Amino acid sequence: MEGGTTNGLYSLRFKRGAFENLNPIRPYYIEYYSPFFNPACDVFPMHLHAMFMGCQPFSTIKLKRLPIIAYTDEIQKKVGDKSPSDVYAETVRDIYCKTFNLQKVDISLLDKVKLNNYVYRSGKLDMDKTD
Repeated sequence: MEGGTTNGLYSLRFKRGAFENLNPIRPYYIEYYSPFFNPACDVFPMHLHAMFMGCQPFSTIKLKRLPIIAYTDEIQKKVGDKSPSDVYAETVRDIYCKTFNLQKVDISLLDKVKLNNYVYRSGKLDMDKTD
């Protein structure tokens, strides 16, 4: 849902797609550990990232999951001027952050990609482009 990685302390905004139909959601949290290379590190181009991952003698991955969270009347009451899917996504994110002790940051994966493109590729910050 988040669609990206963080340093394990923060949660980016969830993508809307999983919430559009208001279907029940089961959030997962993947925790990686390696003393050699952090798989959540996204400062390398993809081919180098894959090479570093493949060269590690071992990694530990823990998959944690929450119970299914359904769109309820209680969530519906919070909608107001916002879209139901946005309120649903934010409600699930609140539960996710509380359970896994994460802080919410108000940026999306697209914002993160744009920043990486600026820092590591073009040197120009053009927030209107997604390439």
